[in-house]
Amino acid sequence: MEIIRDVQLLMLGKLAFMKNIWEPSISFVTLQSPWNSSTGLINKVEAAGIPVIDLSYDYDLPSKIGNACQAWGFFQVINHGIPSNLRRTVKVLVKEFFDRPLEEKGKVKRDEDPILVPAWCEFEDRELRELTSQWAAGFPECRSVLEDYASAPELALGVGCHKDGGTLTVLFQDSVLGLQIQRRSDDEWISVRPVPDSYVINLGNGMQAWTNDKYWSAEHRVVVNTQREKFSIPLFFFPGHQVNVKPLDELTGEQNPPLYKEFSWGKFFVPRNHGHFKNLNFENIQIDHFRASDNEDGPYNNSQSFSLQRDSQEQTSLKTLLNSDIRLMGSLDSDFVLEPEHRPNLNSADEAEGVPLIDLSLSSAQTRETLLSEICRACRDWGFFHVVNHGIPSNVRDRAMELAKWFFEQESEEKTKVRKDEVSLMGYHDGEYTKNVRDWKEVFDFFLQDPTVLPASADFDDGEVMILANRWPLNSPEFRDVLERYAKEFENLAFRLLELISTSLGLPADRLNDYFKEHTSLIRLNYYPPCPQPELALGINRHKDSGALTILFQDAVGGLQVCRRSDGEWVSVRPVPDAYVVNLGNSMQVWSNDEYWSAEHRVVLNRERERFSIPFFFLPAINVPIKPLEELTSKEDPPKYREFNWGKFLVNRMLGDYQNLKVEDIQMDNFKVEP
Repeated sequence: MEIIRDVQLLMLGKLAFMKNIWEPSISFVTLQSPWNSSTGLINKVEAAGIPVIDLSYDYDLPSKIGNACQAWGFFQVINHGIPSNLRRTVKVLVKEFFDRPLEEKGKVKRDEDPILVPAWCEFEDRELRELTSQWAAGFPECRSVLEDYASAPELALGVGCHKDGGTLTVLFQDSVLGLQIQRRSDDEWISVRPVPDSYVINLGNGMQAWTNDKYWSAEHRVVVNTQREKFSIPLFFFPGHQVNVKPLDELTGEQNPPLYKEFSWGKFFVPRNHGHFKNLNFENIQIDHFRASDNEDGPYNNSQSFSLQRDSQEQTSLKTLLNSDIRLMGSLDSDFVLEPEHRPNLNSADEAEGVPLIDLSLSSAQTRETLLSEICRACRDWGFFHVVNHGIPSNVRDRAMELAKWFFEQESEEKTKVRKDEVSLMGYHDGEYTKNVRDWKEVFDFFLQDPTVLPASADFDDGEVMILANRWPLNSPEFRDVLERYAKEFENLAFRLLELISTSLGLPADRLNDYFKEHTSLIRLNYYPPCPQPELALGINRHKDSGALTILFQDAVGGLQVCRRSDGEWVSVRPVPDAYVVNLGNSMQVWSNDEYWSAEHRVVLNRERERFSIPFFFLPAINVPIKPLEELTSKEDPPKYREFNWGKFLVNRMLGDYQNLKVEDIQMDNFKVEP
């Protein structure tokens, strides 16, 4: 594969002596079957800084590749010379192979052109054995095309954190997001967005050792997706088995001594493979085991044999990783701590006496016109109001709250059976972020419509969708039954409020109803444990809701605060018995062309008391355009926002729920029209 030689020589400049290391090489690729999982992490902050290098542009090319190898250990290349039609044919054949029945995939025919590898892990054993490729019987085109491509495919769905052992990996990935790397500068996990017609290059352990740590072998992983299969085709470029790996003499000296002891590539390669087929209960062999500062009698020293057993006291316990219940925290992790300017002043917040309380019932004392006028003032001046006489039965609400408490009181082991993540978006979670600060809360989410359709990615040019289903605990059938009934009550109230708000804007009552024919609404159960330092953290950081309406029932503890539109002061929203809090979201503010207000709000914490709440997020269908309504704009009052798609806006907003993105997530103001 010419791309390998080009990149290899450009990295090493004029160090042409390196070519002997790869002749003959034992490069290979494994094939894996498709695997979907409900776990995994997706949509980390995209690695926008990963260099994209044009191999057709010669000016300063070695310097650019050298900088990429040093800073990232990962880069992407375009104009690489690999025919796109050949790559497309390979992808079709790979998918055809994996779509075959299991018994067919198991019928493989050995190649007659073997390669040699060490027979055993022991460093003193010199015996070799032959390895041959195996090809699908009755599928000759697969072998022919793949050999032309000079690699074999891998369906890379779910690969744990690792560094590649060899020299270079050249990867073609499809458009489904999944590859993540650990950035060298700060150890953050970031997603590598596929670039059309490019290949991803990453360095392996061998290159890092040869360059004496000048170049970097980055840890990486592949996250999984329950809705979309992912294909990738990596070529793992390995040296010959007899090659010794150590810092090159030309790259070391008195001021820069070797950082690694010498080891045999073949003997390094064979024990690495042991971990592919079973759990070894200890870390597989790594380049760091040959650090020059390591104990000379360590388990991977060339004079020692590679053992597949260790004393039980050396094995790492995972108990601390499983115990993630934030109620057990005695002090705050730095992820929860707010910047000083955003910390709550627990002693000075006013109570929002002015937040309107609206009675939705009609009587001789309250006409429909009076009700609409109250709603108009509340939406314009506050973006928040209480409603009473709303029609939701108190017995359904009370039982829903009891079941919410029951769920969160369970052991972490039970709750995490329905854990949600960036792939399975519904279920339990205790590590959500708002404004890049971790929230002091646990949640359980479920869609009103099950299943619900969302865009498959945040890419505005990607038209694919994914179908998402709710996840329910199996140890209480009543939990699902009661909450689904409560959800329908929420939905009825939401449509009633939507029509009242539409009418208050001077529009037909059903003007917005079509936007919610296949709505993406969800309900959340919130649990806020007592916090040892409530002055440093928040249950939910300041934010504006993104949808049309949020309807919230909160218990008597209190904690909700709203930023008053008139003066920007934070004021507390006192719980009102049997009332629901209604607040407008970004979408409603845009539709009204800023006539109505989406208020920023947050939840403060309590040192002694836990708090529960249940919000209903009334969200449009994914294809709905969010833009000022034509009826509410004019030449004198032109649109204040550019049009954007609700589904893509929602998925983009979700990117920040699972980690600190270091930058603010997408906001309505990103679509403001410049004056």
